[in-house]
Amino acid sequence: MSNLIHENAQTKLKQRLIQDSEGKITLHTQQDVTDLVEANKRAFNDNDKHTRWGEMTRVASIPLSIYYSSEFQKISKDPAALRLWINDPENAAFRTRGGQV
Repeated sequence: MSNLIHENAQTKLKQRLIQDSEGKITLHTQQDVTDLVEANKRAFNDNDKHTRWGEMTRVASIPLSIYYSSEFQKISKDPAALRLWINDPENAAFRTRGGQV
């Protein structure tokens, strides 16, 4: 069984409750991040890599489906873990600026 419980056209986010054969219910979140990744690429390319970083410099734009996940919420509370996540090449699509955080 799968029931759509939330859909947001602006963020392209969908959430469903999925019940397996044993009755266990799981919240499944899905988001089309194509537009966000393209905007991140443009921002990354538009940033002058020679410009010094300052306070509150935007280095990444993270989709809501990732940001609100329980795993990322733990990471976001630990500055060292957050730096590792942002600098991880697997998360490069979310970077808006080069360099190491």
